[in-house]
Amino acid sequence: MLHEGERLEPLSKTRSVIVSDAHGFNTDSVLLAEFSAPRAGEICAEFGTGCGVIPLIWCGRTAPGKVYAVELQPDACAMARRSVECNGLSGTIEIVEADVKTLRAGSGPVPQ
Repeated sequence: MLHEGERLEPLSKTRSVIVSDAHGFNTDSVLLAEFSAPRAGEICAEFGTGCGVIPLIWCGRTAPGKVYAVELQPDACAMARRSVECNGLSGTIEIVEADVKTLRAGSGPVPQ
């Protein structure tokens, strides 16, 4: 599951995220996740997800219905996807590899 230069960073007793020197998180990410947490069952999105830490925190705290996590960098997307799988959240979090400037309602995996 881990590639060279990667490590698991615990988020709680039951959740971890894969990070590397290039893609990690800090206290600001945790604070933003708390401030922006969706309500239970909501469909939401995070733009610029990086390693995917914010959607993972959301799922551990508020149980959103679906999270679309958008990231431009392929290596960050791959890490985030593996973190989602490792936490058993493939049905809830969808990592979308795309430039946010090109996203349009109704095109691709994000619903209208």
